[in-house]
Amino acid sequence: MTTTTTTPPPEALATAPKAIVISQFDVLLGDIQEAKKKAAEAVFDYSTKAGNQAARSYVFAQRKLKARIESARTDAKAYALAYGRKVDEQATGLKDQVEALIKPHQDALDAITKAEADRVQRHRDVLQQIRDLGQVPFGSGANQIAMALVGAKRLDIDGLEEFKEEAAAALLETIRTLEAAHAKALSDEAAAAELAQLREQQRIQKEKEAEDARIKAQQEAIAEAAPKMQEEADAAIQEAVQKVDAAEARAAAAEARAADAEAVVALLEGEALLAIKPAEVPVAVCRGMFLEETERTGPIPAEERLGTQLLHAMKGMHRVEVVNALIAGTLHPAITIDWSQV
Repeated sequence: MTTTTTTPPPEALATAPKAIVISQFDVLLGDIQEAKKKAAEAVFDYSTKAGNQAARSYVFAQRKLKARIESARTDAKAYALAYGRKVDEQATGLKDQVEALIKPHQDALDAITKAEADRVQRHRDVLQQIRDLGQVPFGSGANQIAMALVGAKRLDIDGLEEFKEEAAAALLETIRTLEAAHAKALSDEAAAAELAQLREQQRIQKEKEAEDARIKAQQEAIAEAAPKMQEEADAAIQEAVQKVDAAEARAAAAEARAADAEAVVALLEGEALLAIKPAEVPVAVCRGMFLEETERTGPIPAEERLGTQLLHAMKGMHRVEVVNALIAGTLHPAITIDWSQV
């Protein structure tokens, strides 16, 4: 498959180019002319089934012709595309050879350019730092501004070359700005300190006044409550005296009862009723009484029954408990004390 082209002579380059003849399309020209003739004669009744089908067949035939044209175009272009790729490859190789001749010298030139740009940028960075020193942050204290001012005055700008004059002007402006800011900060801090001192004095005065008012109110309350407090104190003293008197009376009564108990004990010791130790009963006496009760066939005398009952009643009792039972009359129903004889 080949593509036929015609090359115009050099003198014709300035005129319009001649048409390029592509052989792949030659075989289709007759079919296209034939299709045009049939198209001029083609009439279809689209409303009938037969006419509709004939129209569809006609369209299908023209689409097939169109597809043949596209196929011919692809075949004709394939050579040109391959040729173009080859041209590009050769051109790239040639440019690489020339670029290899350029690169060493261009790299040296680029290095010089970069070094110069870096030098200039370093000087510009210093200039920007000088200007930034003059930007005092809001709320900065006098000490902070003073430190910035000292740092600005110590800056060395001799190495800034062609930027030295610009840097000197910027530094002078920065120093003036910092000095003004420092003076204002000192003034503001002095005013703030004075205001704080005044507020502290006001606070102390208010606290003193509040304390004086509290003490006065407390004194007035004490003075107002003094009579009532005195009455309550007198009543408490009277109540305490009454309690002491009652306690003394109870103590005297207890002493009297103890004396009576001792008298009763002394009276009964002759009868040997209190000679019994706590939790002990004369075993021999109890055994003898029980034997007599079991061996007797007749009635037991009242005296013996009373003695037996008293022994049982006093079993395990202390002397004081026996005395208290005698005084209370709970030791035995048959025993009572004639207090008129005491």
